[in-house]
Amino acid sequence: MCAPDDAATPTGVDHAAVEWARALLRRRTGIDLGPERSYVVGVRLGVLASRLGLAAPALPARARLEPAVEDAVVEALLNHESAFFRDWEPFEALRREVLPAVLREARGPARIWSAACATGQEPYSIAMLLHELLGDGAPARAALLASDVSEAALSRARAARYSRFEVNRGLSARHLLQHFEQEGPDAWRLRASVRDLVRFERINLIDPLPPRGQQDVILLRNVMIYLGAAERAALLARIRAALRPGGWLLLGGAESVLDPLIRRDAASGRLAAARPWLVSVRVGKTFWYRRAEDDA
Repeated sequence: MCAPDDAATPTGVDHAAVEWARALLRRRTGIDLGPERSYVVGVRLGVLASRLGLAAPALPARARLEPAVEDAVVEALLNHESAFFRDWEPFEALRREVLPAVLREARGPARIWSAACATGQEPYSIAMLLHELLGDGAPARAALLASDVSEAALSRARAARYSRFEVNRGLSARHLLQHFEQEGPDAWRLRASVRDLVRFERINLIDPLPPRGQQDVILLRNVMIYLGAAERAALLARIRAALRPGGWLLLGGAESVLDPLIRRDAASGRLAAARPWLVSVRVGKTFWYRRAEDDA
């Protein structure tokens, strides 16, 4: 049996609507869903159009008249995949080395930013670690910012309420019993001692970043893999300004900062590495980056 062709377009969704949606998503968020994702885009457009009582090919015209429809298209195409303590090793590195070092070095509250937090599992995982390290002193010792481009995802994150399926993905029994309260047969909510450590804010990473001070730790996992080359380079420049010298940066396992750090020499036309402002550091089983201490 042949695998389905992701580049195909599902029945009832024309190619023009799919291409319009892909271009809209890139313009609004920088996310580049290539042609190989056309089938997925088409399926999501079909589901949204059905919910709105429209034919999918009519979505572009309706979106021009109603900005809320354009917003709904973007929201339908965003990926909110997340889990508590996702890929455990980065959180073990945070617990054992990164957070203790940052807390020792910080002159005020340690600043930590989860830059694409989806429905909140990543920043709440960090908050659990902070609570376990610092106890009741955590609010005075750490400032944890979590952001996403999706208001719908942020609304869920602020509620801090998760299904049984969601808490079973990545949470140990100890974490569940220590930090959550059960609300009904299929709902668990984080205790205030953890959820109040996180401040959520809508931030679009392709826009100029709001002034929030330089961060000691930035988690930017599984973001750049979806961006075009120009958007990746621009985002790294903004991250450079937002990360203090000596600060820590974590990317997704399949991501690298190499491409945006390669430039073409104007005189010779040869490719050359730009002056490195990030240094790769192995922590346990994970690779992190640190901004060079002498990077001005």
